[in-house]
Amino acid sequence: MITKLIEDLLRKDEKAMLAAKKRLARHAEGSILVKKRGRSVSFYHLLPADEEGHRKEVSIPRRNKRLLASLCDKRYCEKLIPILEKEIKLLRSFLAKFDPEEKVLLRRSLPEEMSSYIAPLIKTKEEQIQSWLNERFDTNPYLLPNDSYRTKKGEYVRSRLELHVANLLYDLGIPYRYECAVYLEDGSVLYPDFTLLHPETLEVYWLELFGMMDDPDYAATNLQKIARYSQSEMFSKLIMVFDHKAAPFRTETIETILRNIFLNK
Repeated sequence: MITKLIEDLLRKDEKAMLAAKKRLARHAEGSILVKKRGRSVSFYHLLPADEEGHRKEVSIPRRNKRLLASLCDKRYCEKLIPILEKEIKLLRSFLAKFDPEEKVLLRRSLPEEMSSYIAPLIKTKEEQIQSWLNERFDTNPYLLPNDSYRTKKGEYVRSRLELHVANLLYDLGIPYRYECAVYLEDGSVLYPDFTLLHPETLEVYWLELFGMMDDPDYAATNLQKIARYSQSEMFSKLIMVFDHKAAPFRTETIETILRNIFLNK
């Protein structure tokens, strides 16, 4: 998780560095001077030195917005580039030296006889996933129908569509909870079809299956549900799958989505 954040920050800094250098190359020669006298502010163009080393100051009228913008942005880029260079160097050094597994693998380096006496403060990713799967959670109180479907995981789901997705999650090795309660900021509760745990970042996602969108009453009810999701922090991590006679659900489509988000392939 931390390495991904650092890598993202590094990419942003490198992108900003490239943009700053490109902008710097396009700007006017010389630099800008800002002189204040009381409330009065004047701008001057400090031209490059001549052969004798003298630099001339030329007043810049405020109507010359193009030159003012160029010189002001030039000063900004000149100040920004060394800050970015320093930060990029620190981030690259961190990524080169940081080993997130070192503290986890410590237990394996100790004598095996000691393991039963140690309560680890740092768990492996696999242990964290298993702990998440073993946690008790509130589930949908609405009873399952008598004709519910049994998944490969050994639980029961309400529809054939949910069965396909549950078995797909199981086959892909994506940890999930079925109809786990989510309590919203306003005190209300939702029961997403699947709550998913990213096997690498351990971020939580939600997957909702809308399986009868050609039914007007079902569609209206679930559009209200989507509106509730959109007003919560969950929405950025919500995956929605729709089934309609005009556009039927395809297992291949949801598999592609899941692979792209959770397996990076």
